[in-house]
Amino acid sequence: MSKVLEQINKLLQNKDFSKAKQLAENIDSEVDKYNILGIIHYHENNPEKSLEMFKKALETDPVNDDVLFNYSKVLFEKGDFFESWRYLTRIKTKTWEVYDLLGDTQLKQNNPAMALHYYKKALKLNNIKEMENKFKDIREKFKKEEKLAIFCLPGLDNFIKDIAEVLSNIYDVKLVVTTDGNEITNAYNWADIVWLEWANEMAVQITNKLPKMNKKILCRLHSYEALSHFPEQINWQNVDKLILVADHIREILEIYHEKVYQRIKDKITVIHNGLDLSKFTFKIHQPGYNIAVVAHINHKKDPAMWLQIIEKLKNIDKRYVLHIAGDFQDIRYSNYFKYFIKEANLEKNVKLYGFVNDVNAFLEDKNYLLSTSIHEGHPYNIMEAMARGIKPIIHNFAGANKLYPKSLIFNFIDEAVEKITQAPYDSVEYREYLMEKGWTLENMQKSIKDTLDNLTVEDFKKKILGGNMIDEFFEYLKGEKFSNSLKFEVTSDPEIVYRLEFLKEISKNKNIIHIGFTDHKDLILDKMKKGIWLHKLLLDSAKLCVGIDINCESVNFVRDELNIDNVYCIDILKDEIPEDILNINWDFVILGEVIEHIDNPVLFLKELREKIGKISKK
Repeated sequence: MSKVLEQINKLLQNKDFSKAKQLAENIDSEVDKYNILGIIHYHENNPEKSLEMFKKALETDPVNDDVLFNYSKVLFEKGDFFESWRYLTRIKTKTWEVYDLLGDTQLKQNNPAMALHYYKKALKLNNIKEMENKFKDIREKFKKEEKLAIFCLPGLDNFIKDIAEVLSNIYDVKLVVTTDGNEITNAYNWADIVWLEWANEMAVQITNKLPKMNKKILCRLHSYEALSHFPEQINWQNVDKLILVADHIREILEIYHEKVYQRIKDKITVIHNGLDLSKFTFKIHQPGYNIAVVAHINHKKDPAMWLQIIEKLKNIDKRYVLHIAGDFQDIRYSNYFKYFIKEANLEKNVKLYGFVNDVNAFLEDKNYLLSTSIHEGHPYNIMEAMARGIKPIIHNFAGANKLYPKSLIFNFIDEAVEKITQAPYDSVEYREYLMEKGWTLENMQKSIKDTLDNLTVEDFKKKILGGNMIDEFFEYLKGEKFSNSLKFEVTSDPEIVYRLEFLKEISKNKNIIHIGFTDHKDLILDKMKKGIWLHKLLLDSAKLCVGIDINCESVNFVRDELNIDNVYCIDILKDEIPEDILNINWDFVILGEVIEHIDNPVLFLKELREKIGKISKK
């Protein structure tokens, strides 16, 4: 084989592609033959034929590292970045070149945090200057100014570690896993963005005990919290975004916390959990006798069902063995398992491993993953098995039908036994399903980054001002008509505290127009009680505040509730501008949340200037 390869290489150097193909056709191994033919067609500048050859090789051996890399490289050069990434993740032994190309696929798909994650891995394997410069240049380009603190209770940080590690490539990140009050407060005060991992006790304490200030706060709710009392105790007024890990959790929230759900539904976004496929080695598995369980052993997992299923399988074939990777979280189940396994003569068919750190290694020789949970959000153990090419057998918990194919779901234990002993088996299909659904670390990180970006001031301005109009709008504000008269600033309720000190400083002894109020009286009153209502805060330093609003009733409510005289209401859209207001020399205009209701902000401001034209003459 080595002599044939030498001859082919010489022929390629001489561009004698015809003879190279003739030699390749005589290679006995189908995989090697098609792989080399793919390389020849690549050098012949025929990428389509090259891809065809590599694909034939993968049909024979879907996990051949050399073929996978070659196929991925040609796909990348062809511009098919997603497919390139998809096949690169299958490679078992990842060299620095593999990680470098993985990074390139993510950069091309606008996912810089994951790109840097892979470049960093490449750099660890080969610390060459070119790789180091590439990493530094891209990191510098995409580095964010915001500081991100992620808060999690001890023992619950398994799902957040990968997220924190990847986000640290573009944010300054602190992962705070503690119950220490001083440590929590210090990290909270340091942060610009606060991530509350789990909507549990910590989220309750932070949202109620620590001031919102200028921070963007998001909370991620997994599953059990939706069936607890915590949603009623969290101060959702201080939370800017609630992340759910599956759509059915939204339905559970609405059913069991209806009042809370109505208040927070507009803050909800669904970002499914994502698995780091590079940590789970894919291979072709077959039907067999080794059944895995990977789970903490508690009532939610319904572990008694495991023993019922393995007993039925044992009666079919004594070679069936249940391998349980998990720790007992309830002493009653520990006692029950010790008793019942012996009592039912299952010692040879049930193996207890305790908590397992390396799930990838544990799953190596397993044929099935059994999940009998009665409640889940978006469980990792099922994804881990599918990533390895192992068939999952999933009990029909509420939401399972929305997550998984019906062919993998069972209602009763006889159905579970049937799916293990009779149903089809397709390793490639299980792994591909994860990718089609987007349940990957890459997709999750991109969705998280997009969510964080949308919490920042600049992106919030873009949202308010209507997408493509943002550039035209700010160019207009820079124009000569306004440069010598009014100063403009864009703000809205979520930004008020962030800009408070700036606004207070520039508004001393100034006349201010605030365009836009919320039309929700309860929200206004709540803001006033918390001392963050814009006019309340500016009143001491400004000479006069005027609100221009779609709903004048809201401004009247603010004025009456505060018992002050120098807050006025103008409905600019109805042309109701009192003459005495026109005669005031306005110094500062604040464009607030009402702008999002206006189709053309530029036209609106032009009309506003015409209506209060005396401003520019003063």
